[in-house]
Amino acid sequence: MMTGKHFDLGFTCQAKGEDIFLQEVKRLARKYRISWLNVPKGRSAAFRKCVDEGRLKINVFLNTQLDGVSLENPSLLLLRSLKEKNCLVVEDADDVRIYADKALQLSYLKRAALPVPRYFVINGMKGNRYQDATSRHFTQGSTWLARPAMGMNHHPVVINTRAPIQQALVKAGCNPGRRMLIYKYYKPLTKGNRVLSFRIWYLFGHVVPCWYKHGDHLPAMLKPGDISSSLIARLVNLVTKISEITLLDWFVTDLVVTNGRKGERVIIQEPANALAGFGPGMKRLRSLPHEVIRIAANRIVEVAWRKAHNLPLADGTTINLLQ
Repeated sequence: MMTGKHFDLGFTCQAKGEDIFLQEVKRLARKYRISWLNVPKGRSAAFRKCVDEGRLKINVFLNTQLDGVSLENPSLLLLRSLKEKNCLVVEDADDVRIYADKALQLSYLKRAALPVPRYFVINGMKGNRYQDATSRHFTQGSTWLARPAMGMNHHPVVINTRAPIQQALVKAGCNPGRRMLIYKYYKPLTKGNRVLSFRIWYLFGHVVPCWYKHGDHLPAMLKPGDISSSLIARLVNLVTKISEITLLDWFVTDLVVTNGRKGERVIIQEPANALAGFGPGMKRLRSLPHEVIRIAANRIVEVAWRKAHNLPLADGTTINLLQ
């Protein structure tokens, strides 16, 4: 382990092998002369000791594979030690209260008058009270999604008026004492062979929008001219407001354009997820366009470069202008 050192950028990585995102981060760090440090999985406690003793300093740390949020989790303790030494932690585990509690986040966004889906929260309960607690919210033909209100990587289960509500909630993970988030599904509009369903990354002020083709699970980068500039402005403005409200600088969110009573409207179908899907811990890189991976790698290196030069993190001169 390298100690007695000061690094511009640190990140978690697997003990063996590495993914294309971290490969790109390292390539760009070398290009822009940003010093970087790997923290292999399982070595968090040793690195934390070096940080606490002042033998190791890191300006920016990208956390991509925290295993749980227990107060005794070694990787969580490392992050807190880093923050005590004025390190900027990206994908901070202490933000879990915001990004993992979808119900709480939706309540914040709703109070700020942002367009969130219709939703309600129920506590896990026994017997047919599932049906009683939810059926009054449904209208004929409507489709809803169910998931635990707290937690990450839960795939929502579809609920509609034709299926037994109790059975669907149990499938979604509902059990006695567990809060469940039930929110309405809004069918997106289409444009040609594209669905107006957007997966958008917010990376320290950079907005990276993608959208989907019919039947595709891999989003594609949105290009100028694909949609109207006014719609792009609405998407960018909405994602920026999500950042301002949640105080998150590195996240991914899903928006859809759907029909409303007064014409087209944009809905936040999936609120901010601070674990933006990069790094070996998430195991989702195959579902990301390579261009998004490249932009994200460039962004985290640029943030480290800015912090090393005492510059604002989200605006001003960029490292790309200094080639």
